[in-house]
Parts: sequence; C-alpha cells; structure tokens
Amino acid sequence: MLNFINKLYQKKISSKGLGIFRICFSLVLLLEVNRIYRYKELYYDPIPFIESINFNYTLVLILWQISLVAIFLGFFTRLFAIINYIIAFILINDFGVYEYHMDYVYLGISFLFIFVPTEKSYSIDAIFKSQTSSKILTQKTSVLSYYSLVFVGIALVYFGSIFFKIRSNAWLNGLGIWLPCSLPQVTITNNQWVLNQEYFIKLIGYIALIFELFFIFLFFVKKFRLPLFIIGVIMHIGIAAVFPIPYFAFGYVALYLLLIPVSFWEKLHYNLKFYSVKNKIKSNLFLIIYFYYFKLLSFNLSSFLKLRFIKLFFILICILQLNAAVNISSDKITNVIKKNIKESDSYIVILKRTVKTIRNFSQELFGITGHGVFVDAHYIGFDKILTIKYKNEFLPLYDENGMPGNYLKSGIWANYNFRVNKPYVFNSENSQTNLKNGFVRYTSYWTRKNNLELDNLEFDILIKTVKANFNWEKDLLSKNLATPWETVGKIIWKDNKAKVVLEDVVNE
Repeated sequence: MLNFINKLYQKKISSKGLGIFRICFSLVLLLEVNRIYRYKELYYDPIPFIESINFNYTLVLILWQISLVAIFLGFFTRLFAIINYIIAFILINDFGVYEYHMDYVYLGISFLFIFVPTEKSYSIDAIFKSQTSSKILTQKTSVLSYYSLVFVGIALVYFGSIFFKIRSNAWLNGLGIWLPCSLPQVTITNNQWVLNQEYFIKLIGYIALIFELFFIFLFFVKKFRLPLFIIGVIMHIGIAAVFPIPYFAFGYVALYLLLIPVSFWEKLHYNLKFYSVKNKIKSNLFLIIYFYYFKLLSFNLSSFLKLRFIKLFFILICILQLNAAVNISSDKITNVIKKNIKESDSYIVILKRTVKTIRNFSQELFGITGHGVFVDAHYIGFDKILTIKYKNEFLPLYDENGMPGNYLKSGIWANYNFRVNKPYVFNSENSQTNLKNGFVRYTSYWTRKNNLELDNLEFDILIKTVKANFNWEKDLLSKNLATPWETVGKIIWKDNKAKVVLEDVVNE
C-alpha cells in the first residue's frame, strides 16, 4: 500500500478538476451555512426569540459565509480554508440535535482544503501568484490531491455505511430505496408508479448497496472512474429529487466531479477560455502583501516530508474509519473478553472508554463516523407523525399530505423527523418531553417569523398514522398519504409561555 501511495504521489496531473471541485463544493457548503444562518434562532435559542444563549452566533456564521465566498473565488484560499475548518469544527460539533450525516463530510473535506492545492486553477490566487513570481508556475498537482478528497468524502463514507446496511433487513431484501420513499415524512415526491414496479425498485436498491460496497476498491482504477461518476451522479440527483436533503445530494455531485478525467477540463478550458491571466493587477502594494501571504502559507515542505505526512495521514484515517465503521457494541466486545480471560473489570472499563474516546476524536476532528442512515432503526416504531396547525394553516413542518414542508430540510428535517417526532414517540416520558419541547420551539419560531405575538394564541396538534412495511407492498405510499389527520392536542401560548396539552396515544 505504501509503495502504491509513492507512485500516486509522483504522478502529476492537471489541477483544473480541483479548481472546479473547489468552486462547486464551497458553493454547496455556502448555501448550507446560509440556511443555518436564516434559521439560527431555531438552531441555537433554547426557545427561539424568547430565551437566547449568551454567545452571539450571528457574527460567527457571517464570518463562515465570508470564508466560503473567499474559497469559492480562490482568494487567500489557504488562509480562509483554515478559518473555514476552525469554524466548521466548532459549530458542527455544537449542532447537537440538528446534526445530520452530511455535516461530517463537510468537516472532513474542510480539513483537507487546508492542505490540498485547490487554488492552483480557476482562482484569484493563481492570477496573483503569476504576477508575483518570476518562475513559470505549473498548474499540475499530485493525483493524490484528487484521491484524498474522493477517499475521505465518498469512499470512507460508503465503507462506513455498509457495516450498517449489511445488518439491515430492508437493504438485504432490496427495499433500501423503496421503504423510505414509501413514508410521507421521509420523501418529498410521490413516485408511487415507480415504487409499484417491485423488481425494478428492488434492483435499484441492490445496485446502490453493491455500488457502495465496491466503490472503495474501484475508484483508484482508471477504467472504472467514469462509470462510477455516472452512477454516483444519477444516484445523488435522485436523492435531491426524492429526499429533503438537497445539500447532501449536490455536495456529493461536487465530489463526483473529481472522477471526471482531467483531460475533459483541459479541453473545456481551451474551448471556453475560462479566464485570461492577461488581466494585469495594477496595485503594487496589494501584490507585495500577497507575495508575503504566499510565503507564509505555502507549506513548502520537502517532498520527502510531504510523502511521509501523506502516508501517516492515510494510515491514521483508515484506522479511525475502521474503528468507527465496524461499530460493534463495546458491550459485545467486553462480553467476549470476559468469557475468555479473567481480568479485573477495570481493564474492561478502560477498553470501553478508549474505544469511545477514539470514536469521539475521529468524529469531532475529521468527521469520521459510522453512517447508519436509512436503515431499519429509523423506521421501526415510526408509525405516527405529528404536525401543527394554526387556524386553517399547516405550519411548514409536514404538509396536509404528511410530507416535509419548507422548514424540514437538512439538519432541521433530521431534528424534527427523528428527534422530536421520533419512533415510538408516545412510549416513554422522555420522548414525550422532547416532543412537547419541540412543539414549543417550532411554534415560537414560526410565530415571530409571521409577526404574531405569543399571547392568546392556540395551535392544534394533529396526528397521522402511517405504516412502515419491511416487505414490499403495492401502493404503500398512496395508502400512507391517504390516512387522515386527527386532532390530539393543543399548544396554548399566553404571555410568552406555552402549555402543551396532549392526549394519550399508544404506538401500534
């Protein structure tokens, strides 16, 4: 493996694909951060607009967006990549109940942005550097620059998810796509005709499973890259069309651009004349500042040290991802140990703490984590969905059909759908408390955004029963959409204080 890394490091190719990727991925992340900014009170206030925390996230989110605009333009790219990573590290690890799986991809790629020379092409940096250097600057980079981004952003994520999917009855039965698309609270599109084609939809499910299983072994092979690109892009455009996680889908489309042969970008650049370095920069003072900036952030390590760093990084990432992906319960591990050796329980406790500490470290620093999404645990007991209505208007949570409304996208969808309106939501006091607190927070946010006062306001709580079937069933989505809403409670606001009255409901 280390010899393979040596060969890849020595191989130099055009950096134009990296430049296109930098533009596209930073734009997707910018749109994600902008959405967080627009819903910041919902993310960070204990009760939006009523109870606020002491820390002001507004300035941090503005700075994050500025850094992403700079990365998009390729302006002081390394400096703003560092700022972007620091902010991403702090805020993503602080999302808590609003985190969703794409956040950790953002974190891992943001870390790599610091080191990968994405600014060599299609950037203001490249133009300025050509004016400050007497040498002929090359736009070539190591092929490892491409592979590291694909490896961390796609391959390891798929690898981690496979350990969950091979233990999922839905995926093993070919229903990994069909089941979430048959639940109105998960999908945004009525594709019942497609879902009714049993063998076709099962085939799509198996293709997705096999694709994720073998991706990590195939993307290094040149002849497989274009097929992987086509399948991956189609798959994620489909995700954008069907599920309320658009930035996840388009972020992955940006990552898949790295699999396009660099000769394509060279030809496109030649034919379209993407930009011309003939536009001279006339500000000598700015050029001097820029020259010193490049000297400061050029990372001019020797080739030997760079290669050693890359090797250690890849080994570390592989170990951390394996630790996160296998995700075998530490209780199961320690039970095996107890059966085979007679040691003090203190060693068992140390082992469990060590495994947990390593997983927390890899998740918080590099975004490396197990990706157990769209598996059985998300659907078992998920037979009740609740929404809120004010007079005759549905709040933009679930619409009249039970599908996600305007609020429910990305992290907010993950929060409301799986942490507020969670499976078996009525089966424990803690779940009902989370549900009621969620109702208070979302109604408080909606009320202020609609210029209403939280005094003498009354909201209806509606419930809809749906069915999550682990065996293929014709017209299941249509049946779920057709089930009626029933009123099961009220949220009463008076003098900025809420009272939630909820009837007793039992999960089937």
